[in-house]
Amino acid sequence: MQGPRSMVELKHSIDVGVAAQVTVGAGEFEGVYQTRVLEVGDTSIRFALPRRFKDRVSLQVHEPVQIVFLVGDVCYRYAATVVACDEAGEGAFEVEDAPEVELVDLRKKIRVSVDIPCTLMVMWSPAPVAGAGPEKARILDLDTEGMGIVCDTFLAPRSALRVSFALPESSGGEFRIEATVGNARAISVGGRGRFRCGVTFAPLARAEEQVLSHWIVLQLERTSKTDIELRTVDPTAQFMLAVAKVRRVPTIWDRAQAMQPQCAFGELGICCRVCLQGPCRIDPFGTGAKAGICGASADTMVVRNLARMIAGGTAAHVEHARHIVDALRDIGEHETSSYRVADEGKLRRIAERLGVGAEGASARGLAAAVAGQIEREFFTMHDGRPAAWLQATLTPLRLSRLASAGLLPADLCSPIVDLMHRTNTGVDTNPTSLLMAGIRCSLADYAGMRIATDISDVIFGVPSPRLTTANLAVIEADAVNVAVHGHNPLVSEAVCRVAREMNEEAVRAGAPRGINVVGVCCTGHEVLMRHGIPLAANFASQELAIMTGALDAMVVDYQCIQPGLSSVAECFHTRVVTTLPMGRLPDSPAVVHLELDVRDPLPGARRILGEALAAFTRRDPGKVSIPTGAHRCLVGFGVEAILAALGKVNPQDPLQPLIAAIAQGDIQGLALLCGCNNALVRQDDNILKVARGLLGENVLVLATGCSAGALAKAGLMAPEATEEHAGARLKPVLRAIGEAAGLEGALPPVLHLGSCVDNSRAVDVAVAVAARLNVDLDRLPVVASAPELMAEKAVAIGTWAMALGLPVHLGIIPPVFGAPDVVSTLTQKTAELVGGHFIFELNPHLAVDRLLEVIRARRTGLGL
Repeated sequence: MQGPRSMVELKHSIDVGVAAQVTVGAGEFEGVYQTRVLEVGDTSIRFALPRRFKDRVSLQVHEPVQIVFLVGDVCYRYAATVVACDEAGEGAFEVEDAPEVELVDLRKKIRVSVDIPCTLMVMWSPAPVAGAGPEKARILDLDTEGMGIVCDTFLAPRSALRVSFALPESSGGEFRIEATVGNARAISVGGRGRFRCGVTFAPLARAEEQVLSHWIVLQLERTSKTDIELRTVDPTAQFMLAVAKVRRVPTIWDRAQAMQPQCAFGELGICCRVCLQGPCRIDPFGTGAKAGICGASADTMVVRNLARMIAGGTAAHVEHARHIVDALRDIGEHETSSYRVADEGKLRRIAERLGVGAEGASARGLAAAVAGQIEREFFTMHDGRPAAWLQATLTPLRLSRLASAGLLPADLCSPIVDLMHRTNTGVDTNPTSLLMAGIRCSLADYAGMRIATDISDVIFGVPSPRLTTANLAVIEADAVNVAVHGHNPLVSEAVCRVAREMNEEAVRAGAPRGINVVGVCCTGHEVLMRHGIPLAANFASQELAIMTGALDAMVVDYQCIQPGLSSVAECFHTRVVTTLPMGRLPDSPAVVHLELDVRDPLPGARRILGEALAAFTRRDPGKVSIPTGAHRCLVGFGVEAILAALGKVNPQDPLQPLIAAIAQGDIQGLALLCGCNNALVRQDDNILKVARGLLGENVLVLATGCSAGALAKAGLMAPEATEEHAGARLKPVLRAIGEAAGLEGALPPVLHLGSCVDNSRAVDVAVAVAARLNVDLDRLPVVASAPELMAEKAVAIGTWAMALGLPVHLGIIPPVFGAPDVVSTLTQKTAELVGGHFIFELNPHLAVDRLLEVIRARRTGLGL
């Protein structure tokens, strides 16, 4: 490579207007941003202030940054220091000359990074290869005439390249390849040989660009971060991954890496396995198969696959609700039940909402009556009326809009059966009809989640604010550590109760601190918000709790349980205890099944804790590695707790302080952060960036599930986080509410609503505000974001949130991009139908921008 090798030579090669990138290494605006040269001075260079920084200054004098230039065909990088930051006029910042300029050979940088994604359309001659078509491949080598800075935040090819691909095995011959790499698509290719071809690239359309650009960012970031840092942003998880590497214990991230490259057809949603004629695959480039064997189009395949995901997610939540309602019925019918009505007031409010006569009824009698009424909600003969739980919890305006669109389900189970029937071979192949059935099914998912949340509150108590701690550092070396994991509190509540009773037994066994129960995933949130049980891990890092060598038992119920837990546990003394018939794991020496009788769970819980105590005696101190640095978190904010806190400010009208703060602009809007972790992106990173970006713009954040876990582990649910992360106008509001409510300092900037099933609590808040303002939900400055979604349940949740009128950001793209018309429907046309729509955006900073645009537009619509 030839080109300038000093700052003086480099400056002589730079003209005003030349593109560059600035990397901010820390703080709220950490990331890579596009900029350009405004002026070249004798000892410094002046750049345009990046667009994300224009609303308020975030670059400070003396702040270290990294600048990347492309001059001709050569890329240069140097570390610099900001010497001036001026917002006047166009906005600019100035950096002083750097002592050294690094000549960056991007070809080598990309070559050593792991798996640059590309999609290949391969056609071989003289004879076609079996299965020829679009393939997910891996770039092995680049020999380029030049690299260009394009789009907003990434580097990608801009002209002719010579590319070496990992291609399917073949005897050679002539071949043709159409390739998508980075932000460009090959439109003219050809060559000879097995692995090498010449490619000419042309820019993609903007919608395709947005989806693909972030991949390049991730690859370039890998050149400056270790593999461990790229896997998770959580320092305690990074510590445990280092332990896993030393001990050679594979984790979810190792399995994800080994799975690359993944099927490009599956990623796009254009692979069909509904019948045994398949799998059928449609050519995304339009030169091959345009329909499946049965004639199904790409639109039909994509919507059918999406619909089945919605049905699967809904089934999980409806079954969860059924188990909770069974427990309520058992309380009413059997005096011997181990459970009791913990909150009679909420039970009576539910009875009133459902029209169940409560006057003079005992708590047990009312429990039986309410359970009987709800059980009729699961499967009914259609009588033209929507499910009662929907009628009782949504505003009349929203119900009317959904009814006019034909989207209100009559019960909870019929929509699942209907959707699975429709997606069967030769039934409903109309994409619009299938999508409407999917949306209708998702509203049954909402009803099921709402039932599970409300009845759990009745049985186990309404959450209230409590201070506790989170991340892997909550595991203790001198205690018997028991993790409760899954989603169903019927199991975890019994374990927590018995743990208190058996604490002295653990002390006698040699554990000075007795039994330390910690939470994982949504079961962890259930006991976190009701008992202050510390949270150890969310989905992606669940194996790392075992990696500490100090976890004696992991007690699981169902949902989000990784089968890989057993292989990790085999390397330690930990027992993985399965407790429910539908939550079994593959047979393993580390797994024991102790089925819990949910009618009388306490004997089973004692057996489980007996296994934990026995495992503790086998613990190997040489394998114990526990990270430090647990973060405080103030959790347990259901709608009752939020109204109670607001009631301390205005006892006569608790909602008034919230509505006034929104009207005055002190709170710009509300954002629900929900969803999972996904091993294909850096754990928790996107969640934290979206939350911090919104908080800095005075948006109050509510959080559930694994997103809530990420924010708790990082300290964003602590009262002191308000001072660091809340915007200038939001901060005094949170201080005032916290002080009035008698909390320890300000109200946290992120309010913990509970587990994934508790997303309905956020709807409660929105419904209360909408009813007070007499507007529909789609007019409120309320948005939702799932930055790292993973499960079918998350797809169902996102769909009903959209159907209720919310803009829903997805940071992981579901398999829909093989059908552009479907993408257009989900991102635009649904807004006309129900008021909500999806925002597909991989880049968390751009996602914040787009969510803020929606919030501001809705504020304008309300005259605010």
